[in-house]
Order: sequence, then structure tokens, then C-alpha cells
Amino acid sequence: MKKSSNGSHKLFYAKLTKTERIKSKSLLTTILKNGQKIKSSFFVITYFFQTISHSSLSSKTIFAISVPKKVSKKAVERNRIKRIFRHAWQSLKNSIELQIPSHLKLCIFISVYQKFLGSIHDIVEELKFCFQKMLLNLPHAEN
Repeated sequence: MKKSSNGSHKLFYAKLTKTERIKSKSLLTTILKNGQKIKSSFFVITYFFQTISHSSLSSKTIFAISVPKKVSKKAVERNRIKRIFRHAWQSLKNSIELQIPSHLKLCIFISVYQKFLGSIHDIVEELKFCFQKMLLNLPHAEN
């Protein structure tokens, strides 16, 4: 975040790289079908630990977010919510990836089901709490 000329906080442009996005419909279906869920006050995180056969140079986590029209009819507001979540994810990503074993990839899908009135700090704290719960369910390394 940075301050704009009028003193209010402004979000940096939070963009996911190609290696950080969930791109295939089949992977998204697998995450939704086999993944575990953590429900928050205004969003649901569905996550799935995928075993990878070789250590690739791609990201240890992949991410997608959905904001339905039920939350907001205006695309501008839905896109703003997505940007805020991506920005919050970017601020937490490095600390989470350090805790994931090299043979696993974390697939995360966030579905927002209610409009929130808080700040980005509130979202970061809520995501941090959910990710702590998620990492408790981390599969142990296979010997």
C-alpha cells in the first residue's frame, strides 16, 4: 500500500504471474471436489495439496479467486475485491511457501460470498488465520 496525494491509502497493482494462477478447469474441479474447506466470515477457502513428481522452478502455490454477481452486481466492485485479495495473498505468500515441503504444491481457491466493509489489513489477518489452520493439515513428508 502507498499513500496517494490526498492522504488515503492506495493499493499496488496486484497481479499473479502465469505460474501462480490456476489455469485448467480440470484442476479447479479437482480442488473443489477433493479439497478441504475453511470458512471465514465472508469468504471460503478451498485448498488441496498436490504431489509433484519433480521439483520444478514454478511456484509452490497456485491461486484463484471468485467473486459472484450475488456479492455485487457491478464488475468494478467485484474486480476491486479480487485486487484486494490478490494484494493480501501477495503479502502472505512467501511466509506460507517456506512451510510447504518441496514435493507438494498448494492449490488455493477463494470464493467470496459476502461484501466486506473492513480494510485490507482485516483481510490479511483473516487470511493469515485461515492459512495457519491450513498448514496444520499439511501432509507429512513421505519417506
